[in-house]
Parts: sequence; structure tokens; C-alpha cells
Amino acid sequence: MGTILGIETTAGVVLAGDRRYTHDGTTASDGVQRVHDFDRAGVAAVGDPGSIRQFASRVESELRSYETEHDESMALDRLTRTTADVAADEGVDAIVAGRTADGNAELREVGNDGGVLVTEATARGSGATVAVGLLESGPDAEELDDVEAFARETMATVANRDAGTGDEVDVYRLPSVDRDDATTGE
Repeated sequence: MGTILGIETTAGVVLAGDRRYTHDGTTASDGVQRVHDFDRAGVAAVGDPGSIRQFASRVESELRSYETEHDESMALDRLTRTTADVAADEGVDAIVAGRTADGNAELREVGNDGGVLVTEATARGSGATVAVGLLESGPDAEELDDVEAFARETMATVANRDAGTGDEVDVYRLPSVDRDDATTGE
């Protein structure tokens, strides 16, 4: 199935996900893109590879449409609602990184039932149990580079302990923004 994780700190938000897809206990591919960068927002998803592709395509379409119609980026609350609707339709679990209306980088966890959780650290997929155990220690980092390094280390440990998680990892980073620099709508 693969594994995705998300970490929110004062430095910002990091999403990470591996590229492995297993079917009937056999590695079918190491080319599944689970982490998606939509410029001002990022999404990671686990599920069937076709469902992940469809999910990412639909979320990107919704984001672009909103930006065109409103001439601003979709704020996290709306992005989360949109993502939750699409995740429920496509049957994927997701983690969303985006900016609140006041510009803060935050994290949301979305279930394949459309349920949403506000969280600072989470994981989904076949290696989620291992990842969550490691995430509980949390990165003691004030730099986003350190948070990313912690996410990569966590994914490497998960790959060593879960056959469904590969060692090739993609990462999305969304740095924190000073409130004085934030613009409404981002």
C-alpha cells in the first residue's frame, strides 16, 4: 500500500511519501507518486494507484479553478473540505498541507470516508503504525531542513520494517509565514 506522513512545526509543514505499490504481497511498482505539489499547497495520498492519480488530478483542477475564479489561493479550510469530498469519492486517505486565511502553514488529515482531523503529526498507509510511533518523538527542529531530514529518516525506518513501503521518498515543504507577511486567502 505504501506510507505517507505529515509533520507540522513552527518551521512549517513537511509531507513525505514513498513510491512503492504492492499487490498480493509482491512489489508491482516503485513509481507511484503519492506526494503532490500544487505550488501553495501540497497533498499526499495512499490507496490504489489509479485512485491516487484521479484524486490528485481532481484536487489540482479544483485548486486551479478556484484561483482563476477568485484571483487568490484557496485557504486551508476550503482546501480541506474539497480534498475530503474528493478523497471520499476516490477512496483514498490523504494528508493536506496548506495555509490558513491568515497565512499560517498547517496540516490536516483526511480519511477515505471524508472525515477530517486537525493534527500536528500523522501517517497513513501500510507503515502508519511504525511511522506514528516515530513521529511521537517529534522533530526538535526550528529549521524546515531539519524537519525534512526527520521525515526522511522516519520514512527510511518505516521502509526497513514494512514491506509495503519503499525506500524512494518524495517530499513537499511549506514554510511558515510571519503573520505580518501573510496575505488573506493564501
